[in-house]
Amino acid sequence: MSDIDELQARIDAISADIDNQEHRSALLNSMRDPMERLPLELSSEIFLQCRPPPPHRSPPPLAHTAPMVFMAVCNAWSLIALSTPALWGAVPADCLSSELLKLWLERAGKHPLSVYFHRPPDDAVFGAFEGYAGQLKHLQICGDPVTRRKSLGSLPPCFPSLETLTLRDFADRGHGDVSGWLSKIVELLSRTPNLIECTFDSVNPYDWVAAGTNVVLPNLTCLKIGTMTALHEGSGSDRILRYLTLPALQTLSCTFDGISTADFLLFWRRSAPPLRKLVFGRSRAAQLFTFRELSECLHAMPSLVHLEVSAGPTVLNDLFAALAETPSALLPHLQNLQIYYWYPPSYQMLLRVLLNRRTTLTYFELTAPSDRVSKPDPHICDKLQQLLAGGMDIFIGDEEGNPAF
Repeated sequence: MSDIDELQARIDAISADIDNQEHRSALLNSMRDPMERLPLELSSEIFLQCRPPPPHRSPPPLAHTAPMVFMAVCNAWSLIALSTPALWGAVPADCLSSELLKLWLERAGKHPLSVYFHRPPDDAVFGAFEGYAGQLKHLQICGDPVTRRKSLGSLPPCFPSLETLTLRDFADRGHGDVSGWLSKIVELLSRTPNLIECTFDSVNPYDWVAAGTNVVLPNLTCLKIGTMTALHEGSGSDRILRYLTLPALQTLSCTFDGISTADFLLFWRRSAPPLRKLVFGRSRAAQLFTFRELSECLHAMPSLVHLEVSAGPTVLNDLFAALAETPSALLPHLQNLQIYYWYPPSYQMLLRVLLNRRTTLTYFELTAPSDRVSKPDPHICDKLQQLLAGGMDIFIGDEEGNPAF
């Protein structure tokens, strides 16, 4: 054997030994790492359970959350992550560079997309979604509280698969021109024919929409307008109802600080929805409504089973009087009644309502700020205890959950 052949033989032996060592190392790693021993379907599901919840107002750090955190562990975990398109379905769009955004969307493949913008996207960012608009299932866009940018970018022509839309922090607080936002929001809604749920949180732009605009959303069942984090804070304009027709609406939460009773009833008659839940006027502006206006709205909703309302004491006492009538034509199917007040209503009138509705009403709540809670008299408390014993769930107390009864 020549020296060259002998050298080649030694090289081959060393290579084989290295391969064996790598094979043994891989086997050892697979014994130590249970993920290596699991079928891909199961390891993928474990990874999916580690995804962070949808962001509310600020994005989580990408490097420390799924799926990016898996990419830094080892090759095996990277392969699992790259083989799981659903792991890339939640897209923190404006937290990614244009190159990484393109790569992220490629890794998502044909999986439905949930896209989160923490500032109004510009044309370049929306352009990255060209070809993916049909996969978009959930979309959340937050405004920019510093620059108050008015642009939402150039919208794709249609979002045929979009089911939920959330817009936050598009409120005019004296920081820039927002006069085009409502028009852009209505334009966005017109491109979501299969929308099911829509939330406007702290969205209060100026009114600037072409006359005669009417967007029909035949599948929308839930619309929430205003800040829902505090009962007494309404920060959102429901004037957008002037431009919508929602024939399938079942849940509506609105502040009534941007629309008149007449415009609301026009929306209602135009839509004729089977409403089940109404959160009415979680704002001080709602206390300016008269009972006649409130009653006119509620009489148009015979299918309602859940009502949350805040209003002044005169309006609430008139509401209690109407609900206590026998028989009552107002809300005949009401099962859940929640009231927020700043000035206490008549407990005697309230007791009449609960006694009259005890066969249908299953839950009643009377809530106030902690410094305004009024405790019922002892004889009222005795009657309330009897209703509790009969199966009605009753809470009277402050907004922190502290009972006064």
